[in-house]
Amino acid sequence: MLTMKFMHSTNEQNILSLTYISKLTGLSMATIYRKALDLIALGLINKVDRGHYIVTTKGAFLLVVFAINGYNIRRDALEASIKRLKEDWGLTELSDEEVINYIKLLIN
Repeated sequence: MLTMKFMHSTNEQNILSLTYISKLTGLSMATIYRKALDLIALGLINKVDRGHYIVTTKGAFLLVVFAINGYNIRRDALEASIKRLKEDWGLTELSDEEVINYIKLLIN
């Protein structure tokens, strides 16, 4: 399970703090907060509690699509996204590569 200094796991889900994102990107907390509100409005993340957010199934799907299309997605984020999709879609018996191939079929 992916865990980082400013990330914790609950119920097998990774919860990311805005503080962690700010430190990772070097952007101000105000900017990160505004971006988080935009992502919530798009349905890509949900607020878990004060300052902590989780990627939705839709957000996980989009991250995998970006990776398929050649965008530089962190390996741990990609693996967590694939895991989320496997669990949410009932595909836990499939390998990560099979899930990626399934998504390729969906987007082509």
